[in-house]
Amino acid sequence: MKKLIQDHYDLIRQRVLITDHTTFDEFINKITEEYQELIDAYIDDVFVNESPSDNTIHEITDLIMVCLHCLNHFGVDFEDELKKNIEVQRKRVIYIGSKDIDS
Repeated sequence: MKKLIQDHYDLIRQRVLITDHTTFDEFINKITEEYQELIDAYIDDVFVNESPSDNTIHEITDLIMVCLHCLNHFGVDFEDELKKNIEVQRKRVIYIGSKDIDS
């Protein structure tokens, strides 16, 4: 997974969409833009499809990649952060207990 993320990041850098000077603000703006594109794709889908269209899946992937690139750009290891997040979720399940979603 790390290699895929790095390869994608490198391609975006080659397109000069990310540079050494790209700021956190610029990433947040891009995340906002990608989120809006996802909402637009979803609105197009909602009247036609019961499941996400290829375009909606593409926009979800774009949004995820921008978030991953933001972390990567600022030296954050996503896999390490994901492991921490899993532990937080595990502790919440222990503390709160699991809820039966079929009830």
